[in-house]
Amino acid sequence: MHVTNIQRATPMAVFLVQVSGGESTHKKTGVKSWWQEPIEKGVYINYDWRTRPRGVGDTWKRIQEGDRLLIYCTADVQSFSQMVSHVFTVKKVELSDEKAVAYLADKIELKLGMPLDIIREKTESGELSEGMAMCGGQGFNIRQVEDSDLDVIMKWSESGMAKQSIEVSRESDLRRYLTEHPERIERGMTLVSDFQEILPEGAGIPDLICRDEKGKYVAVELKAGQAEYDALGQVVSYKGAIISKTKSNVRGIIVASGFDDKIRFGAQIIDSQGLRLAELKKYSMNFDLEDV
Repeated sequence: MHVTNIQRATPMAVFLVQVSGGESTHKKTGVKSWWQEPIEKGVYINYDWRTRPRGVGDTWKRIQEGDRLLIYCTADVQSFSQMVSHVFTVKKVELSDEKAVAYLADKIELKLGMPLDIIREKTESGELSEGMAMCGGQGFNIRQVEDSDLDVIMKWSESGMAKQSIEVSRESDLRRYLTEHPERIERGMTLVSDFQEILPEGAGIPDLICRDEKGKYVAVELKAGQAEYDALGQVVSYKGAIISKTKSNVRGIIVASGFDDKIRFGAQIIDSQGLRLAELKKYSMNFDLEDV
């Protein structure tokens, strides 16, 4: 049974979708990984779209021909890791009880993909809408964002305003590495891939959510270079959000290459659960050279 889309007053809307490098189970598309479906095959598919959380079903009902799709690729997409890399135009949408399908055309590969660090910076400043903060979130799928987000991203890409600085690259590399190896944060640490049951709406999304070997949730905030005092406020906020939803003990960890005195002093405070406000872990970068 096909579902009729709800008619909008505006002629065009913008939607953000997130794709990963995981193995696709949609055999009919003929690709190996999820990200290849929209970027190489021009099709974006959700099975069980009606029952997915966070308003996914309602979002699909709003998509119409002529709308734009921003494609954000997660850390495991080697070619376009942790960035908004492409823009598509929706040519057709098919909704059935089984699946939702958007057929895409007019592919635009951004000259300079907008990396996650810049997305977060512009979201915090208000230049991008709050919906763009979902980029990089574990379990995030699709949502409508503001039309102005497309303009901001296109202008940024065309003008080359993004500073692909060493610090930005370092934080992206750090996040990618710890996503693949959470045990390097702490022995027995595992990544939580589906956070919808533990984070309330509007809470924001930590860089990583893990569980330690005793089963406690751990909110992990990553900082390139030295962490400033505001990082403590971020991780405490994430801890509080998870506690409010799960009613369980939650740890907070900040990973950085260094910490100022304010954050060192503040992190030692004991919270109502008997835990430190945050645990601080220092990383270092090593280079191994080999002949090629």
